Amino acid sequence: MTPGLFETVSQFPWYGWLAVASGLGLVGYTIAHLSGRWHGFAIAGCLLLAAPTSWFTYRNVSIERRMTEVARRFTGDPTVWVNCAGMFDELPHLGKAGWAQVVDPGTGAEAHLKAEQCDALRSWLGGSPSSAASFDEMLALHVYVHEIVHLSGVLDEAQTDCTAMQRTAEVARLFGGSDAWRTAGAALAARYFAEVYPRMPDAYRSTECRPGGRLDRTPADGRFP
Repeated sequence: MTPGLFETVSQFPWYGWLAVASGLGLVGYTIAHLSGRWHGFAIAGCLLLAAPTSWFTYRNVSIERRMTEVARRFTGDPTVWVNCAGMFDELPHLGKAGWAQVVDPGTGAEAHLKAEQCDALRSWLGGSPSSAASFDEMLALHVYVHEIVHLSGVLDEAQTDCTAMQRTAEVARLFGGSDAWRTAGAALAARYFAEVYPRMPDAYRSTECRPGGRLDRTPADGRFP
């Protein structure tokens, strides 16, 4: 379920393509109209400008592919997609760490994480499961799981947030591939439940999100979340 190159490229935002086209046009103009040493200096300048943009684009594409692969395994839907939102994407969603666009299962539902959430999740995954996670890394993992729970068809925010806490360990293992990552994910879910969940808006909380409550997915095992 790993997204292919063509699928990855097709998800590139319009302003990304505009930047690429502008850069290529500038290089073409330089080659066509400049000569001598200025020719070399201009090309070098273009490359210096393009290199950071290319690096940041690669970093986003790599984490997006990884997040999408895990989301598809989690939901069982090979059409879902997760991306790191750009500045223009974020404007209608100010104040949100992430959001999902769900129409019908199997129709290419998308989840979007803000750039800082992608950076924090990338940072956590770049370490080891035994490393102490920062608050931002803990929150980024939860936001990601929350959004892919939406992609699985759960739309109610309180049910989604409660389900996300209980499935964070599972998602962490999908990312890391070992039980050590599952253990790390479970610890971060417990931290979110203790530190963040009580302060969430009413729409994201439920009195049934508790051990043995209606939203406890495994009430008989004595563990929560």
